[in-house]
Formats: sequence, C-alpha cells, structure tokens
Amino acid sequence: MSNITRHVQGIQVGGFVNVSGNVKGVQVGGLLNASDEVMGIQLGTISNVSSDFMGLQTGGIVNIANNLLGAQLSGISNISSDVLGLQAGGIVSIANNLSGMQLSGIYNHAKNVTGVQIAMINRAKTLHGTQIGLINIVDSLVSGLPIGLISIVRSDLFCEFEARATIEQSYYGGVHLGIPKLYTIVDIGKNLRSQDKGNFEVAAGFGSTIPLPVKNLYVQA
Repeated sequence: MSNITRHVQGIQVGGFVNVSGNVKGVQVGGLLNASDEVMGIQLGTISNVSSDFMGLQTGGIVNIANNLLGAQLSGISNISSDVLGLQAGGIVSIANNLSGMQLSGIYNHAKNVTGVQIAMINRAKTLHGTQIGLINIVDSLVSGLPIGLISIVRSDLFCEFEARATIEQSYYGGVHLGIPKLYTIVDIGKNLRSQDKGNFEVAAGFGSTIPLPVKNLYVQA
C-alpha cells in the first residue's frame, strides 16, 4: 500500500504514499510522493514533495519543491523556492526566484522573475520580462513590460487624470494608469445635447508615452 525506501532507481508505485531519499526514475503515488532528491517524474493524486527536483512534478492538488529544474503541473497550487522552468497551477503558483514561466488560473507570486507570468493577478518584486493578467503588480521593473487592465509598477508608476470638452458639448473625465511605455485609459463622459439624460459614454483602451528628441517633450499615442 505504501513504500518507504532509501533509494529508488526505476519505478516506485504506491497505493497511498511513496517515501524515498533519492529517486532516479518515476514515483507514482495514490496520495503522496515525498523524496529528498528526484531526477525523473513524480505523479501524485494529491501532492508531491521534494527538496531538489529535476524533471516533471504532476499533482492533483499541490507540488512542493525547494529547487526545481523542469516543470510543476498542479490542479491547484505549486510552491517552490528556486525555479528554472515552468510552474502551471489551476489556482496559484509561488516561487522565490523564477527563471521561466508561471501560468496560473488566478494568482502568480514570485520575488525575482526572469521570464513570464500569466494569471488574473501577477505579483513580482523584481521583473525582467513580461506579466500578462488583469492586475499586475511590480516593485521594480528592470526590463520588459506588464500587460493588463491594471498595471502598478512602484519604481515607474504612471498615473494621470484628464478632463476635456468638445464643441459638441461632450465632457469627459478619465484616468491613465500603468507605466509610460504602456498604460490603461479609462474615460467616462456625457453629451449635454443627448435626449437621454441618463446616458453616459464609457471608453477604455491603451496608450503609450513616446519621448521626442527635444528635452521634456513627449507624444502620447
């Protein structure tokens, strides 16, 4: 039903739990696979746990590894300290240092990212790469670009408000939020000539501030 061994070279199959020191091969556990060092594949219905992992971790609920070289695929969450490869979780992926990609249904979190984060919400302290999501939060953008409905880069925050009017008696107010390279535009306005007094116009899009060769002159597009 369960296997507890010091070393595995080949295949280890357990109805409930597999526990091993070092694995070179495949662990298949009905509930849990737990090992110190793994070079190969861990397949667990519920979870996989490893200190140093090279290969593929596939868990129904959670994958946990200290150092990962390869891929973590989980129905709910992936947790790792240092990742060189891919974390793909149905809900959340968490890493300290990521070189590669995080792909999750709801939330990605990493301290240092070199690569890509894709989720509804992406969070990174330092980013060398790209974030794609509804909400992106970065402390320091070293290189790359966050792409989303709301992108907050604390080291290069771009936020401005605008108000304008047209000769057709339309009046608008809006906010631009993101970074100068790419920011979200949300405008709301009303035409005073409109017969529908409760009719408001809402517009959304993206913009970019392009510096010109002349000092302190920019073009917004």
